[in-house]
Amino acid sequence: MKIYRNSLLAKLHILITQNSVDKEALYSAYNVESAKNLSNDQLKDCINHIEGKTPSQTKTVPDTDIKKLRSEVLALLTWSPRATNKRKQGLGLPNDWAVLNPFIAQHAGRDLTSLTIADLNRFKLKLHAMKKSGWFYKQSEPDPIPTTAVSQVKITPKSTPIFIGQMQSQTLS
Repeated sequence: MKIYRNSLLAKLHILITQNSVDKEALYSAYNVESAKNLSNDQLKDCINHIEGKTPSQTKTVPDTDIKKLRSEVLALLTWSPRATNKRKQGLGLPNDWAVLNPFIAQHAGRDLTSLTIADLNRFKLKLHAMKKSGWFYKQSEPDPIPTTAVSQVKITPKSTPIFIGQMQSQTLS
């Protein structure tokens, strides 16, 4: 994290020198006295401002707190409800976005990437309450496979099998 911050500071100072930007005016816009008092988001904003990029042209990288909360939520959703370690128990959803996205949208109100830190914390509490109540994901039962069964077969030495009885069609359950 410190290396990333140092690279932002270095880039900002290079841009200030190359573009002859008034440092004091730039820092006063953020109510700070020097670049070291700026947050990482403010540093990125300053760099984008000097480079002339609009917010739509910049790539947003999720903060580490949001990444951690998203990972915790996904773990809580996908871990098995029957794990021996209580801390590793989850709701047992399959690790498939086709199942996870609708579930998250239904219970959190939005997709996972658009949830804020406060929303993720509320959703995490809701998932813990669901887990505590005993709810877990139950996969739908597959349709029974139709099979054909033979009632009796008599095999004689050095001959072909002779079927005794009638063939029946039944389903295994």
